[in-house]
Formats: sequence, structure tokens, C-alpha cells
Amino acid sequence: MSQRGGRLKAAFFRAIKRGSITDAWARYAEARTANLADKYMTSALITSSAQQGKANLVQRLWKSARDGRLDATQLDARMCSDFIRAFGKLGDRQATMAVLESARRGGLANAQVYNTFLTTNRSVDTVAAVSAVEDVLQQMRSDRVSPDAFTNAIAIGIFGDAGRLDAAQAILDDALPWARDTVAHNALLRAAARAVDVQLALDTLQRMEEHGPPPDLISYNHMLLAIAKSRELTSQPPAVDSVAAAQAVRERLRARGMEEDSATLTHLLQIFGDSPLAEELIEEYAKVRPALSLPYQDPTTADPTAVDATMLDTPLLDPALPSVAVSSASGVGLETIDLRGLTSASASLALSKELSRLVDRAAERQQSPAMMVMSDWQIVTGRARPDGSGGGRFRDPPATLQATLRFLLANRINVKRDLRTSGQIIVSAKELDRVVRRAVSTRVTQTVVRGTVLKIGVVLSALAAFTLAPRLLALR
Repeated sequence: MSQRGGRLKAAFFRAIKRGSITDAWARYAEARTANLADKYMTSALITSSAQQGKANLVQRLWKSARDGRLDATQLDARMCSDFIRAFGKLGDRQATMAVLESARRGGLANAQVYNTFLTTNRSVDTVAAVSAVEDVLQQMRSDRVSPDAFTNAIAIGIFGDAGRLDAAQAILDDALPWARDTVAHNALLRAAARAVDVQLALDTLQRMEEHGPPPDLISYNHMLLAIAKSRELTSQPPAVDSVAAAQAVRERLRARGMEEDSATLTHLLQIFGDSPLAEELIEEYAKVRPALSLPYQDPTTADPTAVDATMLDTPLLDPALPSVAVSSASGVGLETIDLRGLTSASASLALSKELSRLVDRAAERQQSPAMMVMSDWQIVTGRARPDGSGGGRFRDPPATLQATLRFLLANRINVKRDLRTSGQIIVSAKELDRVVRRAVSTRVTQTVVRGTVLKIGVVLSALAAFTLAPRLLALR
């Protein structure tokens, strides 16, 4: 390469790097005039133009390539993929179809080109995506292009999103052995989880374990997600014992030497609910895996139901909460309970443990006339957006907010300040003191009742023995 050619290419790629599309086009035109432009420059210009939304520039490049005005060696399968990807980013589906058809006529349509087309069109509506994958699979058979593992994974995912599990499973069953990898199987597992087909997920995972390809942690997490979603179905009996199935899956992934991650913990908490198993799980992770991040709510299982503001006793407020730890005016502290990112189950458990801790501490000094609770609760749930109706309802509230409201309502706890739009709910120390005293009183009453019942049982047993003894002696 001449010194001039090296300088032109260096100037071109510097312009691309700093996002100066005008300068890049000028350097590219100069390089073409001097017959120095290559396919790498063209590919970079296609991508950069699409990223900046320059549809007219991408169209100019495509027309030049289609009409043969570019160097004949430049238009290959990779460049066709670049054009399909660029038009897809610009939202021009018709252009992506035109590029694919041109690639087929020119004998350039290999698996890479078809995969790019499928990936690009997966973001359109479900019906169009299904139609695209059916057409592509037919065209590949016609062109004698074998689908690879990536093709199968995309096709399975599209059919799965459309609820076509039979078609998704047929893709995997008909695939060549080298095109049935773990990613393709995971796509079927994900589709089964989204459709809550626990049996299909179990069968797919068992086939992977027995015949290959070997499952990975994603495989087991998809299996747990299927079990977790099956618990949400109230219209039909569960296909399996969800808790037993989850524990079995957990043993199987551990037997393969895999370490659980945050997704695993999230799904297990969803399955175990508010049971002691969930609490044991959280304690186990806190001791053994302290560095593991908090479990995050799975967006596919989030509850979009709006929460009614009438569940609370105070109107909505939206001031910024001061970040002080103690209020010097009242001497009441501020205890923060950060629930952001937790699942509903783990948020409920966290609140229950905090309340139980207050009750246990108060029970030790129940004779004290002073307040048993000396800190407000600042419950951080994450922001909730009003739906705009003005009726105190919220759009897509976080799962932690819904869990908090249910917990407060179930325990008859009133709210001091409702700051849902800033992601917080405040419960006063005075209100917590009232609830704690009630719980302590109930606990004492139950203890007295149990003691009284025990004493009565002992007395009745003694009386029974006293009246039965003469009869036994008479029998002798």
C-alpha cells in the first residue's frame, strides 16, 4: 500500500471513530477515486451511517453495491449481512428483504446472511417474525443452505415467543447433530418456561443430561423459571410438586459442579414463597455466598397490576426525604430497609424479620412504660410512576412496593408518609410501637393460655387417676 493510501485509510478510520460521518464520507470518496477503498472501509461506513440514522447514505451505498459500481470483490456475504443489519436498525424491513433476495440471486446467501436477517426481523411484531422465520427456513432448504445452531436457536426463540412450542420443538428434533448445541436447547427451555410448559422443560433438560449437549447454568435457571411460573397459575393444578422439583434441579446442577447465581436464587425464592425454606435459603446465601448480589425481579414474571392508594391512610406526598440518620428535634432515629431489586417473596421475608426483631426486643422489656421502638422505618422500594389519571393509581409498580403494601395491610400498620413517587414509604416509630405492643400482648396472652391449658390438663389427669383407682381396686 502506498503512503497516500495509508494516510487516507488512517484519516477515514479516525473520522469513523470520532463519529464525524461527513468527514468519513469525504475520505471514503477520495479513496474510491484513487481505487484505494476496500470492503473494510465500506463495512465501517455502512455501520456508522446506520448508527447515526443516515438512511439516505446507507441507501446510496446499497445502490452502488447492487448496481456494481463498487469494486466487484467487495459485495460478499459479510457485506450483505452489514446492509441487512443497517436497514434493520433504520427500521426499513422492506430493504432488508431486498438485500436478502439480492444475496440469494447472487449466490451469496449463506447461513450468516440468513441469521442476520432473522435476528433483525425478530424485533418486529410476533406475526411478522413467525412469517419471516417460516419463509427463511423454506428458502434455506431451496438454496440447500443448512441451518446452523444459531439459526435453530433464533427460530426456536421466535416460535417460542409466539407460543408455537410444537414448531419450536420440531426445529430442534429435525436439526442436524452438529446444529443442536446447548444454546439451541436453552432456547427451547426458555420457550417452555415462558409458556409454563413444565413437562417440556423437564424432558428437554433430561435429554441434555443423558444424551447431550451438556446443560449449563442457564439451562437449569430456565428450568427453575418454568417451575416458578407454574406456581402462579391458579386456574389449573400444578403439573409437578414445585418445591420438590426445584430442590431436585438444585441438586442436579450442584452435582455438575456449577455455582448458583442471582437468577438461581431469584427463581428459588419465587418457588419457596414465604415458607421457612425461603428464609433458610436467604440465610444460607448470606453465610456461604456473601458476595452474591441481591436477587432481582424477573421482568417476565413482574405483576403489572396497579396498586390502589386507598390502601394507605395518608394522601400522596412527593417531597425529598432528608438523608439524616437521627432527627434531633424528636430524638427518633431513622432505620432504612432497602428492598430495591428484591423479589416479592424476599421483600416480605425481610419486612417480617424486621418486625419480629422489634417484637423480640420489646418482649424482653415488656414492663417498660417508655416507647419500645425508637426509630421510624424508611422502606425503600424503588420508584412508582403515576398512571396520569389523578386517581392515586400507579403504572407498573415495583414488586417490592406491592409486597410492602400487602405486608403493611396484613399487619394493620398505618403509614406516616407515602413517598411512592420517590420510591419510599415511611412508618413512624409511634405506629411501630403500637403494633409491637399489640404483638407482645398477644404473645403473652397466648403463653398464659397455653400455661392455663397445661395446668387444667394436669388437674384433670389427677382427678381421673383419683376416681379410677378405687374402681381398679374393686376389680381385684
